[in-house]
Amino acid sequence: MNKSNAETFLECYRELEYNIKKKYQLDNWESAINYLTAKREFRNIADELKYCREVRNLLTHKPKIKDQYSVEPSDEMVDLLKTVTKRLLMPPVIMDIAVPVNKIFYKSFSDNVIRTLNEMNDHSFGNVPILEGGLVKGVLSEKAIVNYIVEEKRFYIPESLTLEDIRHYLVMESHQKEQYAFVDRNALISDVSNLFHRALDQGARIGMVFITRNGRKDEQLLGIVTPWDLAGNDKV
Repeated sequence: MNKSNAETFLECYRELEYNIKKKYQLDNWESAINYLTAKREFRNIADELKYCREVRNLLTHKPKIKDQYSVEPSDEMVDLLKTVTKRLLMPPVIMDIAVPVNKIFYKSFSDNVIRTLNEMNDHSFGNVPILEGGLVKGVLSEKAIVNYIVEEKRFYIPESLTLEDIRHYLVMESHQKEQYAFVDRNALISDVSNLFHRALDQGARIGMVFITRNGRKDEQLLGIVTPWDLAGNDKV
């Protein structure tokens, strides 16, 4: 005899609660769903999970009518519980949403500044990594150009200016309010998201996260993640 959606829903809910408490080492008296929905990475589905809890309470505490549950959860509700459980057991890693290196718009120090700025404008890019031999050696950003203009007291950019000519403003150490981070390829999406939020809490901003094998600057670039990639991440 096939299980009803209500029975499957209750089984999935119990499995989710068990895995939440196991993963985060919660005491039996602590509410698993309350704990999970308070975490930043699950806030986008907090309402749905709380609704599932209400349905679970109804199914558990209200008597059946002629051996039938009072409500029948939808397939979508069952799928949500299964998906969240899978996410707990196998958290998505940053490479799942990263732009791979073969699709990255990047430049080298020999490239022309004005042509590069025009390309950035055409594609609405705020940051462009500068690579040498596959390694990240700097970033061209709007802020870097402003710093160059202000410090050099130049109110125009020479047609022949190359990125090499303004290398001082592009290397990582020169970026202050606009920060950049390196993470390893197995870093969790939630951990990278927390990097962005911690920077904001400190009055800074991470413009781009670079992904390498072990999170070191002296390793080949594998991919990048921007705030927009995280904002558009819909992995439940």
